[in-house]
Amino acid sequence: MIGVCGFFKIFAITLSSCVLFKLIERFLRSFYIKDRTKKHVLITGCDSGPGYLLAKKLDTQGVFVIGTCATEEGVDRLQNECSSRLKAVNLDLSKEDDIEDFSEYLKSELDGIGLHALVNNELANETVYTDFDNLNIDDYKKVFEGHILAVANMSSKFLPLLIKGRGRIVNVTSTAGRLIKPTSHSVPSCMSLAATEALSDCYRIVMKLHRQPVSVHVIEPGDFRLEDLEKKKEKYEAGFKRLTKAEFKKQEEEDKINLIGRIQFIINEQASDRLDMIVDAYEHAIFAKWPKKRYSINNKLNILLSYFPSFISDYLIINQYRKFYNKAKKGKGSGIFDINSTSKN
Repeated sequence: MIGVCGFFKIFAITLSSCVLFKLIERFLRSFYIKDRTKKHVLITGCDSGPGYLLAKKLDTQGVFVIGTCATEEGVDRLQNECSSRLKAVNLDLSKEDDIEDFSEYLKSELDGIGLHALVNNELANETVYTDFDNLNIDDYKKVFEGHILAVANMSSKFLPLLIKGRGRIVNVTSTAGRLIKPTSHSVPSCMSLAATEALSDCYRIVMKLHRQPVSVHVIEPGDFRLEDLEKKKEKYEAGFKRLTKAEFKKQEEEDKINLIGRIQFIINEQASDRLDMIVDAYEHAIFAKWPKKRYSINNKLNILLSYFPSFISDYLIINQYRKFYNKAKKGKGSGIFDINSTSKN
């Protein structure tokens, strides 16, 4: 039998080995590739948020950035704030023909050079905040078309350029791709995020299997303020209008839908506004000599929780969101999202 002293010796050796391994890993991860100024990086979702910040940061470093935006306003903003090296393009990622045309254009522009990185920065944003039984199939389709299907399409269409450039695919997901958020309206986005995790794993393994010089990396942010409250309120109001007049006459229905808005406010309050953390992870995945397979940002506990037995993780998730519900019931966040029955036509 191992005595107390023997146990502590084993523990000390194990702990020291883990610390040493971590220090060696950190040292190796600190090396970056050279000649950034010769690299071409394609980034989607550059209208705002991490995609916009990443495009600007890489542009200042002399990288050739191609940024896609969903709006002309986003294109104008990037072009006005960045150097002439950066190319901003208005691209609807839900339209396969548009992506096909854009890929053919880039193939002619980057013939013989290739892409160093494709950053699929599109987020799995819900189109509406409402109760579970008010979601319809279009809500699922819109989230999938704007996220997982766009990621799959972009990765497929630009793979020849990535192979030529011995490049990298960087996909953004979330902790919600591993641990669901038990708010009713989050179901479509959780599904899309989980699918993106699976797609990334498939691409990574297939690239290695066929010895293609393309690596795949996943960015998994925790809760960040990626949308302002006004945009959230618009989605909430869209869901609110789905209630039938018969349902709406019941006070409990009005209270129920307002509760969803208050919970959203509470979650937003607790989220981080340190978007630079996401941008730094992107940069490391793009230019590190030995990048990580996954980057967990502001969510280490949730990632650890995903490996727990389901009866433990389920209990902790439910308990966490019960606290949100209890705060919301006490009126926390009221006045921000609350809508009364006079606002429904």
